[in-house]
Amino acid sequence: MAAENKYKIVRYGDRKWINVFLKAIRQGFFEQASFHGISGIAAITVNNPEEMPELLQFIAEQNAGVLHSVSTSKGGLSVSIVRIDSPMYDELQFHWNPQNQTPPLPDEERAKIISWFTAKLVQLDPERGLFTGTDIAEAAQNELALRSATIERFEQVQAKLAEDTAAFNKAIQDNYLAEKERLDALLVEERSKLQEEFSKKQEALDRRSSDLDERESGIDALDNTAARRQIRKDLLAELQRRSEKFALTSGTNRLRWPVHIVSLAIVGAGIAGAYYFGTKLPDPDKASGIAYGIALTKPLGLTFAAVGTAFFYLRWLNRWFEQHAQAEFKLKQFQLDIERASWLVETALDWGSKEDELPKELMEGL
Repeated sequence: MAAENKYKIVRYGDRKWINVFLKAIRQGFFEQASFHGISGIAAITVNNPEEMPELLQFIAEQNAGVLHSVSTSKGGLSVSIVRIDSPMYDELQFHWNPQNQTPPLPDEERAKIISWFTAKLVQLDPERGLFTGTDIAEAAQNELALRSATIERFEQVQAKLAEDTAAFNKAIQDNYLAEKERLDALLVEERSKLQEEFSKKQEALDRRSSDLDERESGIDALDNTAARRQIRKDLLAELQRRSEKFALTSGTNRLRWPVHIVSLAIVGAGIAGAYYFGTKLPDPDKASGIAYGIALTKPLGLTFAAVGTAFFYLRWLNRWFEQHAQAEFKLKQFQLDIERASWLVETALDWGSKEDELPKELMEGL
């Protein structure tokens, strides 16, 4: 059964029409919408709201009265907006013709679509205005209708804004409470982990402290005599090791090398020079005495230099040998002194347990 309903709506610009029908497509009410312009402008069909044609974008930006009508349909229900011969109103039209529609649009969905468009566009029906008498001029009634529609639109915007604000504040509060609960739980968990870790480390520290106390008690309980004898044993072992290989350090030996090198170089150069100049001496029978004496001074001087250096080198080596032997003898004496001192300490400590003092003669003798 066909039906048609028409509603007078406040005249809007083109942008309002475009936005309402594109949003209806996004809602899934319809698959496409056709926009018809004045002066024979070709119809513009939109299937995807996200890909709006450039011409339709331009019309929306200008927001003038270029569009004459907008229409869409689905399952026998047609929805359209038409500009009528009124300076303040347009007309919202609903046509229902389920014939030849397979399947026709269900009543529930049709009611949703009509309600949605009515809520978006229908603001006031002048026929139910406050003044219906014939004594009110038509211009005054139209002005009242326009003002009432504007006030009603503002009230709807205000109500929607208040609702959105309340929802936004509630969402913020819910998010805050949820985040606070999450952070509190995380803080409790972290605090528990830290407390458990602290307890474990404290227990380990207490055990280590107890072990150190036990070790300290064990060290204090050691016999002083055993410790003293161990020190004496270590000293004697070190002296024995040095006695078996008594030698100078590598640094001291390096300091002696220049003396070796210079001394041997002078001795070698003197011998070589004396030999060389000795072979160059002139024949005594042919050369004069003065010339022969001058030529003889070179090999003799080099020979004396070589002999003197060799003498100095030997004395220097001998002095090193003597000092080395004295140091070794002192080391042996030091080893003997340690033995005597250790025996004296042992005797004094053993004697200290008695009432009598250690005899002075024995002390002086040791």
